[in-house]
Amino acid sequence: MGLRQGRSQEWCRHPPTDAGNGFQQNQDGSWRVITEQGEIHTEHVVNAGGLWAREVGRMVGLELPVLAMEHMYLLTEDMPEVVAFNESSGLEVPHCVDFDGELYLRQERKGMLMGTYEKACKPWSPKRRRGVSDRAIARRYRPDCPS
Repeated sequence: MGLRQGRSQEWCRHPPTDAGNGFQQNQDGSWRVITEQGEIHTEHVVNAGGLWAREVGRMVGLELPVLAMEHMYLLTEDMPEVVAFNESSGLEVPHCVDFDGELYLRQERKGMLMGTYEKACKPWSPKRRRGVSDRAIARRYRPDCPS
């Protein structure tokens, strides 16, 4: 199984809302990750906390120099052209970056994602969230995940 496929399957089992409530390193160097869904025993832990990477680092005593920023992007629905390219080449659509226009474009699932590099970025704050739950977002944008 490829890393991306494994990551996607693991995302469904432990989506971002299945927060790690704690980490404990065992004497043999492996880890015990405590989540709302139970414990996970693993050799390695990857901080893929995204907006919460700083908080995840703090859970193991690390102060990471990261700051979440608000970001706008456009996500398309599935595109037949993307599917055809994937099937004919066995590859994803190549990423594209326009440094002058401060835009990037990449494949996201069976569609495309376009994002910008904003000049007047604002730090993101969970206090400004407007009642949309992470689990609702996960179900909307990852329909392959069970409810």
